[in-house]
Amino acid sequence: MTWILGVRGKGEHRAQPVIHELLATDGAAISRARAEIDKHSSKPSPHTLRTVYRTGVRLGHIVKVVDASQGETWYGKIVGINHSTSGIVPYTDLDIERPYNG
Repeated sequence: MTWILGVRGKGEHRAQPVIHELLATDGAAISRARAEIDKHSSKPSPHTLRTVYRTGVRLGHIVKVVDASQGETWYGKIVGINHSTSGIVPYTDLDIERPYNG
């Protein structure tokens, strides 16, 4: 049996865990978690973050963003990926939808 712990809003609101006997694989649990986050959020706020070159990121991944300049941590869904270089330094721009529950 798989447990899903949902985190809402900017990451500070924990939802009740989703427990279901049919969620037998990690893939099914991740899909359910994405659906739960989408269902309980409204008016997603788009953000573009530049980071060092990242492999393995995929559209639809849920990511945790630690924003040291704002002193906050939040979760969002990757909706766009762009790999580029600046001179010889590779970087990745991630378009992330941040749920807004206002």
